[in-house]
Amino acid sequence: MIVLFNLQADLAANVQSIRSIPQTEKRSYDSLQYESEADQCLSVFQNWEEHQQVDFATKLLSKMCHYQHGQINNYLKPMLQRDFITTLTGTTCRRLC
Repeated sequence: MIVLFNLQADLAANVQSIRSIPQTEKRSYDSLQYESEADQCLSVFQNWEEHQQVDFATKLLSKMCHYQHGQINNYLKPMLQRDFITTLTGTTCRRLC
């Protein structure tokens, strides 16, 4: 909990510092800043128990828009599809053929 509070404080400070950067430099700074913050968040996330991770992901999804849900769905769909052919037993395969 303390780590998340510190991350939120760091994020707020980073937003203030980003506002002071000239527009031409923002793109590269934003990319570097994003990578750093994403790594920090993932480190915290990986230390949580599974049910905590699920709870956090649920809260995160609730903050996203419909378009973002579609992007996540497209990412997850191949992972969630099952290869039923390889899980069928030999007997079942012979019945189907």
